[in-house]
Amino acid sequence: MLSLLIGVWVEAQPDWADLARQDIEFASQTLMENHPGPVNNLDPGFADRLGAARQSALALAARAETDLGYRAAVWHFGARFNDNHLGIGSFISSPGYRWPGQILVRTIDGEMRVASQHFEDGPPAGSRLVSCNGIDPDTLLRDREFRFGGVEARETDWILHAPRLFLDRANPFLEPLTSCRYIRPGETDAETYPLSWREVDIRDWMAHVDASRGGPQTYATGLQEFAPDQFWISLPDFNPDAGTQAELDAVIAEIQARRDELRAAERIVFDMRGNAGGSSQWGWQIASILWSEAYLAARSPGVPAIDWRVSADNLVHVEGIAQRALDRGNPDYAAHFSRVADAMRDALAHGEDLVRMQGNERVHPIPDGPYQARPSGADETAGNPVQAEVLFLNVGGDCSSACLDFADLVLSTETARMVGWMTGADSLYIEVRQVDLPSGQGRLGFPVKVYRGRARGDMEAYAPDVIYSGRDFSTAALQAWVLQLPQTGDARR
Repeated sequence: MLSLLIGVWVEAQPDWADLARQDIEFASQTLMENHPGPVNNLDPGFADRLGAARQSALALAARAETDLGYRAAVWHFGARFNDNHLGIGSFISSPGYRWPGQILVRTIDGEMRVASQHFEDGPPAGSRLVSCNGIDPDTLLRDREFRFGGVEARETDWILHAPRLFLDRANPFLEPLTSCRYIRPGETDAETYPLSWREVDIRDWMAHVDASRGGPQTYATGLQEFAPDQFWISLPDFNPDAGTQAELDAVIAEIQARRDELRAAERIVFDMRGNAGGSSQWGWQIASILWSEAYLAARSPGVPAIDWRVSADNLVHVEGIAQRALDRGNPDYAAHFSRVADAMRDALAHGEDLVRMQGNERVHPIPDGPYQARPSGADETAGNPVQAEVLFLNVGGDCSSACLDFADLVLSTETARMVGWMTGADSLYIEVRQVDLPSGQGRLGFPVKVYRGRARGDMEAYAPDVIYSGRDFSTAALQAWVLQLPQTGDARR
């Protein structure tokens, strides 16, 4: 009886290698049929990148003996594209976590340092990491982090992923780190320390990471006058749920009501901490209220276009966007996506791979060759109604996607500048659609449209005019820092 039960138990175990193989093949085929890349004549290397990602991930999948091996293999598939809009999220959790008692941070100048030390036998806080297992920190991050997640091409990801280098999440394809060399504060010679890995509650580890950044940060959407004639507008989320949408609607209404006061102020700060994107409509609403559509159009180099990948499943996705916009009470947004759906439906019937939209109008047929941005037709003499100096503040997080679209608008104006950290960056492939994997163990996210004529290039970030080098990311600390910044000569002229 015992042998029978054991036999049943063994037989019931999933073949994780086969599940990983099936999901990677499914993801590859889904991208071939629904991603703009395979039919984008301006990105002829996409098919090769897809093939390389598939082969590399399948090689790991063949070695997957457990659920954690499966997870690492599918993570690796998405990571190979180096695109924050493409990846696989796994529903499999780590059985536990281990750490060597150190929280690492990556400084603005690219050094890895110990922010805090929690074991008695480790290097003191402030020590600079030189190597682990004889491998330099940059190579360690590439091999141990970016091989399975994150975007190596984005500077912010190097900063955000640095602490994870010393968090063991039971990846079976990584060799353990046994010792590291550090240069202690005030010294010049490196010293070797063995790493003593111990179990840690992930909540405790995250609390230590938060402490290295000035404590846990919560970001509330809102507008406040934080000093006489200086206004702080917090916009941590352009992907709101029902509750946070009300907060975003409220701050937009307040900006509208106080527009003249804001325009004439000494300074406006857009605090973008926590904003990783969402819908660009929110940023456009705010910018068009504060500056006016006519002025923003005059500052634009031209009207970009969007090429949508045509497929039956993408059509269902677009129809869903239109319906949700209608349900939220946004008829203009719903009407735009209904036009996209109509164009995609027609293209699908005629066997076309892409639909080009310029605003609400379809461009058909799509001209050959590189896209030439159509002049905006705006009044080039439209003046800037905002006298205030405007600061676009990004610190401690990843401003990407719709947050970057908002940065495009704000930083195109004459009295705006960027402060804090470099922003994130995103590819020209946008508008993420999600699909469950056949195994039920994860979900594939991928873009279904590609920008044409965007002024900001592929994976291009904004660098700050003034760098914030502090480690305290609290609102109080940042407001104090902003108040001591001298104003530029362009403001209030």
